[in-house]
Amino acid sequence: MNNENTYNGIHTSYYLSGSENITFVIQGEHNITEDYYNCEVNGIIDHNGNVHVDGTDSNGFEYDGVVEMGITFAQADYMTLYF
Repeated sequence: MNNENTYNGIHTSYYLSGSENITFVIQGEHNITEDYYNCEVNGIIDHNGNVHVDGTDSNGFEYDGVVEMGITFAQADYMTLYF
């Protein structure tokens, strides 16, 4: 399963690893701040189908609101995100 969207110049997508792990991919340049983003953020899907998103990206850095919004737009198939 994969879902792709673009939010203010940021390309967002996700892919599943098994039934419980989800990875969000955020890439692009935000058209307001012109900051470049290229990161992945991991999450876990619970038994209710909700996604619990890690507080840092795969490099161990805390991500900002643009990345969080990108994740929110990417996860159209899920009811609730927990950051």
